[in-house]
Amino acid sequence: MKDNVFNLQTHAKNIELPRYLIITCLPKHQNYLQALTPTLMQWSSRIYILDISTCQRFWERQAAKLGLTPFEMIHRILLQSFGKKLRAVAASHPWPGLFLHAYMREKKLSGFINLHGPFGATLYREASWTAWLRPLGQLLEHWLATRSPKPDPVLFRSHIGRLERAMLRLDIATPAALRQAAATAMKRRFGSLLAEVWEWTSFTQRSDEPATLFDEQNFFEDGFPWRSWQPDHCPMIKRNLDEPAWQWDHLEPLLKEDLDRLCDDASWSIGERVTELCWRLTLYGMEAVEIPIRFRNPHALHSEKDQHKTTLYQALYSYEAFTRQWAAEHDQSEDISPPLVSWTLTLKSRMRVSQHIIDLFGTSQSDDILALENKLPTPLLHYRLKPDFQPHTSFCTEAEFQSYAFSLESWRLAATLRPLFFSHTPTACPPPKHCTLRFLERTSVDWWLSEDPHDVCHDYFMLTDASQRSQWVFRNTGGKWYSHGFFD
Repeated sequence: MKDNVFNLQTHAKNIELPRYLIITCLPKHQNYLQALTPTLMQWSSRIYILDISTCQRFWERQAAKLGLTPFEMIHRILLQSFGKKLRAVAASHPWPGLFLHAYMREKKLSGFINLHGPFGATLYREASWTAWLRPLGQLLEHWLATRSPKPDPVLFRSHIGRLERAMLRLDIATPAALRQAAATAMKRRFGSLLAEVWEWTSFTQRSDEPATLFDEQNFFEDGFPWRSWQPDHCPMIKRNLDEPAWQWDHLEPLLKEDLDRLCDDASWSIGERVTELCWRLTLYGMEAVEIPIRFRNPHALHSEKDQHKTTLYQALYSYEAFTRQWAAEHDQSEDISPPLVSWTLTLKSRMRVSQHIIDLFGTSQSDDILALENKLPTPLLHYRLKPDFQPHTSFCTEAEFQSYAFSLESWRLAATLRPLFFSHTPTACPPPKHCTLRFLERTSVDWWLSEDPHDVCHDYFMLTDASQRSQWVFRNTGGKWYSHGFFD
């Protein structure tokens, strides 16, 4: 019987892409997955879990370049990589994704399903106990490898058998039919481990908020045994200093040489993008300290060979943070740094961007913004339009943005007539004289919140004075004039 293939593009609109992807992939095609994120886990011989949160901003920017949602863009990449045999699930937690993925396999379904979309949520409620039980064997293996104390395999399997018999006897065909059961009740009847899994399966709280990690070993706070896949070889450069050094002016040229040596390492290619380097310092007292050099967006290290401005900026920020911390811990002034005698520089995390992805995106101004973000000590704030009739409140930060079922094209066109600099509170000004006025737009006013309920609309103009300075001014319903911002 041939697999049923669904075109899920109609379900992608206005739905955020969750943090995790669960996908069927042969090990020999693993490089396709590393083109999406450097953070992944091999769940079984043919199933991988991808955490795309580490490259979220990068993929959002690329999707915007193509006029797509992140879900649509990831779907397009996966289709180009895996074709019609694609079987993948997007979910905010790995376990529900594994559950739905197992049900897709049971029903011989192919495609890319967002568990939090209408179709995915419906399919999730229909999924069988067989699909829920299938990933438990692999889950036990990962628990045995990561938990201390280790769970009892015999007891766990006996609890699974008890659950299967109970559901058969009670004629409860799907986990969704038991969705009212609390985890505490599951714990009393079927043990604490299955109760944990039941909490992950929640049918009532399908939140898109990502699960967070609580320590360096990548264990979830809720007990999910995340085990990051590590490459067989990480390119590394070692340097022994001729004499102790600590000033950045002395360290920078040496680090620059090592970055060039790292680029010359034949074990990785120009097409790979770096997300994190590990700079391990050995201090004069032989104390070892690891300083992470992280990039907010995947960075093409080879493209800056002989210069490496981006990496050196981030290395400087991290080194300064380390020296401040060291000075505080050793009761020293901040201008005193510990002397270094050696270091190693390791390529810790990277993405393998394939040529068909590069061809898909091309280059644009947004690439310059991504590169700029990699150079700065703090992230850039990104703003998005929102449908508000007040010009000075018709935008919000990207974190506050929400999707809308209608087009924002009219708001985008109106925004092109507004200045970059504005005041939150307009300032009264005299009626314009001996200047040039250009009408821009008429906007409505929240008159019911205003001190003057008769002020129902504002007419905005560009006022250019004799010195050729341009102001953003408006005239209210009563004929009074106000300055609201500047165009230059």
